[in-house]
Formats: sequence, C-alpha cells, structure tokens
Amino acid sequence: MEIKRENVMIQDIIESSDLLELADKVDHFLQYIQSESKQKTLIHKLEQEINTSQSFFRLMDDENNPYQILNGKSVIIQYLYNILPYGFREKESLVSIRNNINHIRATIENPQGKRLCEKDIRKIMAHLENRFKYCSRVLKSDHLRISLLNNSFKTMNSIYTSKILTNDVIIHSIFLAHEKKSFGHPQEYTLLHELGHALHTEITRKQATLPESFRSVQELMFRKSLDFPPIQVVEIFADCFTCVASLGTELEKNNPLNAIHPDDKALLVKYFDYLMVELDKTSA
Repeated sequence: MEIKRENVMIQDIIESSDLLELADKVDHFLQYIQSESKQKTLIHKLEQEINTSQSFFRLMDDENNPYQILNGKSVIIQYLYNILPYGFREKESLVSIRNNINHIRATIENPQGKRLCEKDIRKIMAHLENRFKYCSRVLKSDHLRISLLNNSFKTMNSIYTSKILTNDVIIHSIFLAHEKKSFGHPQEYTLLHELGHALHTEITRKQATLPESFRSVQELMFRKSLDFPPIQVVEIFADCFTCVASLGTELEKNNPLNAIHPDDKALLVKYFDYLMVELDKTSA
C-alpha cells in the first residue's frame, strides 16, 4: 500500500525535535503544498492530525489532573495547535503559517542555559495550591499545559498563550525554554509570571484584558501606567502576582517588586486573595 507523500511529511513535522527543526519542516511542507492543487485539503490534513492528538490531551484533562507537563513530540503538537489558523481560507492559512515560521526563526535559538525540570515545576504548582488553591480555583473548569521546549528564546525565557474552545473551556499554554542567562530572572520566577497571565485570562476570558479591579491597584501603586496600552499593563499584573506568590520563598529576593514598601506588598496580598475569593463566587 502506497503511503502518500503528504502523510509522511505531516508525521515528520510532528516528530520535530525542536522549534527550529519544526520551522524547516513546515517550510518544506508549505513549498510542497503551494505546488499542489489541493491546498485546502492538505492544510486540513495537518490540522486534523493536530486535533486528533489534542483530543488525547483532553482525555487527560480532569479535576484530578488540572495541568499537564509536556515533553518531546507533545510540545510540538501543542505549539502547532496554538499557531495553526483553523477555519481560514487556504490562501490566508498559508500566509499565517508562513508568518509563524518566520516568527520562530526570528525569536528562537539553540538551547543556552538550564531548563526547569518536572520536579521543580510540580514543587511550584504545589506551593501555589497551598498558598492560593491555584489549581482548585484557577483551573477548576479550564486546563493548563506547560510545555518544555528544547530551545531558548532570544529575548525571554517563556511565553504564555491561550485558546478558548467552543464549549468556553480555556486551554492555557505556557512554553518554558532553556534559560536565557541575560534575562536576569530565574526560571522559577518566569513560571510564576506566566501563571499570573493565566490568572487574569481566567477571570476575564480574554488574554489581553485585566479585571477592572486592577485599576485601583494601578492608581495606588503604578499611576504612570494608567495610560499604558493593555499589552504593558498585563505584564505589571503578572509581576504583581509573582511578587505575592514568591513571598516567604527563596524567590522573594529575585522579584523585581521586592523593594516596594511593605504596605504596598500588603495591598497586593489582599488584592490577590480577593481575586481568588471572587473566582470561588463566579465558579459556584
């Protein structure tokens, strides 16, 4: 039985060892389908393969397993799931995929420093559950996937993104890379920061939108940020969450907000405790 070339290429894409290899293989796939008359069918085949794998991930999502740590092939599948332009016309899809491949090459490099291991990630998640009941509250109805990349980012240590499914379930995705030593913060801090993004996305159901209540924090502590664009303010929110989450741990001294006045720290503690209680109310 002859195996179609495109099927082999799609499987080869999924077997990529890292994002740079993924970019090369997807590039090759794009060149191939541009010469084919069935572009829509072949793009759909790639989407279908990724969706099939995602269905397996979802089988693992339940209240006893609120987050998953992904390695290897699973990371590639999760990354493709986040960048594929589902539902677009084939011409638009080709442009979107090409842009994402160019973005990988512009922002990704070979691994530089260390990367968090599963044991360290689970320790942090256990700390957050103990401190905030984070998994029980933030991930009560939605899901988190932490992907361990075999690369480094050129200017950061991680990225956060999210997708809302048709049933209103959010898939929170954190991609942790090998440490960029020039970044200046330990990777444990980086993970807490991205979990702060998952928190505000969970509350507002929009990744670039913060709870309205955070404006009161801005007025008291970050008045200069009141006119900042949302893309900057969400970073302040995530740093504030990291400040509170790291209190009493070895990470506290590495937090960029550690030098703020004790009264401001107390304000942030009260604010994030308030948000967690509000999550209980909305999910009741």
